[in-house]
Amino acid sequence: MENTDLTLTILQNIRGDIAALGGRFDNLERRFDNLEGRFDNLERRFDTLEGRFDTLEGRFDTLEGRFDNLEKDMHAHVTRDEFRGALMAMNIATHERFDRGERRATEIDTRTAASHQELQDTIGQLMAQIGQHGSLAARIALCERDIVDIKRRVL
Repeated sequence: MENTDLTLTILQNIRGDIAALGGRFDNLERRFDNLEGRFDNLERRFDTLEGRFDTLEGRFDTLEGRFDNLEKDMHAHVTRDEFRGALMAMNIATHERFDRGERRATEIDTRTAASHQELQDTIGQLMAQIGQHGSLAARIALCERDIVDIKRRVL
């Protein structure tokens, strides 16, 4: 085989192509690792969803049992006429309670108003006493000054 420039050029091109392919393989490997990580994440999410579905299935079974119990209990319920009678009795009792509460509130309001008026009268009397005391104190102080003034003049 001859060693020509063309052979060297071709070999160099092949080496460059192989290096480029190696870079692309590295890039593909990174992308594959990324996809693998995403699939792992999806698998975890799927497991989570599967757990949630299992929980929902358990809840559904519980509700189904409760529904069966309600269906059994439905036969023991009162009729419409019995319900109306009980409702009317409860309505009458409620009105009686409200009437008693209204009477008690009125009595309390009346007592409060009377106590308030009594308190106002007491405060008025106290203010009158304080007002009289204040004017007497001022008059006594004036008289004492006058006495001291008279003593100075006479003595």
